[in-house]
Amino acid sequence: MTDSAQELLRGSIDMHLHCDPSPQLRVMDAFQAAEEASAAGMRAIVLKDHLTGMEDAAWLAMAHADVADPFEVFGSHWLNNQTGGWNVYAVDKAVAFGAKLVGAPTLAAYGEKLRQEGQGVHPAELIVKSVVPMKPRVVYTLDDAGAVRPEVVECLDRVAEGGIAFGTGHLSTEEVWATVRAAHERRVERICITHALMTAPATPADYRDLCSATGAVCEFTTFQVLTLGDALVETLRGIGIEHVTLSTDAGLKGSSGGVESYLWLLAKLLEAGFAEAEIDVMSKDVPGRLLGLGSRSREEARA
Repeated sequence: MTDSAQELLRGSIDMHLHCDPSPQLRVMDAFQAAEEASAAGMRAIVLKDHLTGMEDAAWLAMAHADVADPFEVFGSHWLNNQTGGWNVYAVDKAVAFGAKLVGAPTLAAYGEKLRQEGQGVHPAELIVKSVVPMKPRVVYTLDDAGAVRPEVVECLDRVAEGGIAFGTGHLSTEEVWATVRAAHERRVERICITHALMTAPATPADYRDLCSATGAVCEFTTFQVLTLGDALVETLRGIGIEHVTLSTDAGLKGSSGGVESYLWLLAKLLEAGFAEAEIDVMSKDVPGRLLGLGSRSREEARA
């Protein structure tokens, strides 16, 4: 199982990896994350931070880390309080600097506020290097009538113009459905539903319908895959593996690095009975489409 997971890792893409530089405590920096993933034969990683854009770190890692061609490092930018929330100028900066994904609010999302009422404060708000940041000011995505707010539409339009991916962050179920549909209507071609089912609970059938109608895909992280238990196969196949992308969400202090976390994820999928070809779709083909990279096989990664 371990050998098979190692082989499956070659050519895979991690759409969601936390690292330094960050105000939060991390297990490695962008150079280390890039070099580890490249040495393991992965195709690409996408760096994420809740409190700062990571396109700068990705640029430096690509320019100076010891990585093999054609491995790539991409940045993402999430519209929390440091950007003023849904701020088209922040989106424009991210696009201009080469970010491959711009995301909706996470820690500042109204959906996260609702989730915290039942689960407590998100650990990313507390596991920090020095001073605990101010309590997030809620960023609203929908108006009182449930419609997507004008500033959200403005940001979606800039994402569409930039030809990059859009992520739903920690939006609630209602927010996700409305925003994904709005993104599709505004001609955003690459849509990733972040932490699908975890931050926005809905049935696999509902997600399948939404993805089929809009071209969106559902992200499942290592933690989600490991904790779905007996529902894992039913959930992923219910949504449709062609609508699923894998990532680790690794890197927070106290967690594992990206490669180790991805190997756990792959081993769990193999143990659950997924075929290697199915796993390749979720770990390579779907995230490759999100990043505009096309598809690349394990054989090409080995060459």
